[in-house]
Amino acid sequence: MTVAELLRRMSAREFAEWAVYEGLYGPIGPGRDDALAALIAFHVVNVMRDSSKGPDLKPADFLPAWEPPTEEAGVGERDQEPPDPPDRF
Repeated sequence: MTVAELLRRMSAREFAEWAVYEGLYGPIGPGRDDALAALIAFHVVNVMRDSSKGPDLKPADFLPAWEPPTEEAGVGERDQEPPDPPDRF
């Protein structure tokens, strides 16, 4: 679908609502493309990494955590920058 087609079919408000939903509850669309991408990243990194630099990695190490916010977490907290990845490659 092109941007023009999307704009004819969905308002900016509805698009923003879907973006928030996906941010809170996980990916929408073809089942678990994030898991496929994590598996590919896992294999590429493990082929190229120095195994003496840390523990073995698992595919789950490359999978984003899709968890709904807790009640005590405010909306602004989800907008913070993610932490830096561990230096073990």
